[in-house]
Amino acid sequence: MSTVAERVQKGIDLLDAHGPENWRERIMLHEFNIKSACNCVLGFVYADATMDEGSLYCSTNDMGYYKGKELLNIYESGQSADYGFDAHTFGYSGDFDSRLRQDYEALQSEWLRRLMNVDNSRAS
Repeated sequence: MSTVAERVQKGIDLLDAHGPENWRERIMLHEFNIKSACNCVLGFVYADATMDEGSLYCSTNDMGYYKGKELLNIYESGQSADYGFDAHTFGYSGDFDSRLRQDYEALQSEWLRRLMNVDNSRAS
């Protein structure tokens, strides 16, 4: 299994190659939550959303996470995890919930680190 950093890089590379040109700008870092289909990377990038008083609301019928998976041709089980868009839900032995939580926490940290580094480099 790839490291979290490698998985996130793979997701960044996929979005750079096949995502919207401004995909990074669509992610609201203060609301980012990798565990949320609305507030994760794909949730923000491919949201069928409306703006209301500065907040992004995700349509429950067309969540960006699932729309993004479809548009990026991510169909196989586990592929979204391979690109760092979700936690791996297979291959764990022992305490499944603990390993899943650790994977989500690591993904959350890595995505924020990578996205904030891009934001900081733009501000310079």
